[in-house]
Amino acid sequence: MAGERRFLAPAAWLDGGWRRDVLLVAGDGGRWSEVVADAAPDRQNGATRLAGPVLPGLVNAHSHAFQRAIAGLTERSAGAEDDFWR
Repeated sequence: MAGERRFLAPAAWLDGGWRRDVLLVAGDGGRWSEVVADAAPDRQNGATRLAGPVLPGLVNAHSHAFQRAIAGLTERSAGAEDDFWR
């Protein structure tokens, strides 16, 4: 593909374990279109070789759900106007 970008990681954490020679292909839209562990040498051609291992990114899952769960159990209200959610 025209806008495709290819990378080769010497090692990557996939499916709960380390795998070697991992080919990572990003499609035109910038999303991963292919991840191949133990990529054969002929598949590695044209890939940018990365200097070290690759780990998956962390999800930004910031939440205040725990505060809703403990509301009223661990705090003291100074009156009707004292409300964390306002």
